[in-house]
Amino acid sequence: MEQETRGTAGFTWQQLVVLIVGSFYMLLGILGFFFLRDASAPSELGGHETNDVMLGFELNGVQNVVHLILGLVGLACATGRQRSRLYGILIAVAGLGLFVFGVIAVGRDDINVLSLNWPDNILHGVTGLIGVALAVAPTTVRHRESADPERAT
Repeated sequence: MEQETRGTAGFTWQQLVVLIVGSFYMLLGILGFFFLRDASAPSELGGHETNDVMLGFELNGVQNVVHLILGLVGLACATGRQRSRLYGILIAVAGLGLFVFGVIAVGRDDINVLSLNWPDNILHGVTGLIGVALAVAPTTVRHRESADPERAT
């Protein structure tokens, strides 16, 4: 009777990073709602210079929803290699786009609908760079070891 050996799950490093980034953004999105002071009406979810701050990040309801969606999509994409690359492309485009928009919008109430500040810009820039790395870096897979040495590759 052959015994089954249990090995690693076969996750790539990209899937692990996507799981971590997705979890971080989901947590940021959920916790962000607890730091909003004046979001009683749906029309108040967005806002310029809200001064609602969590760990240095200025927040508004729209930004929290976007973070929550990015987190949930990240958790779903962590289940496959191709999906983790696709998530890398998504967060590269979103992160770098928000970084560029934030650099222009900080201090300008007329266009800063996401209430971005410099810590937000840094977070979005780093997220964009992580996305680029996820999308273009080669994938390595750890294969499970076989119980039968002749079947091992």
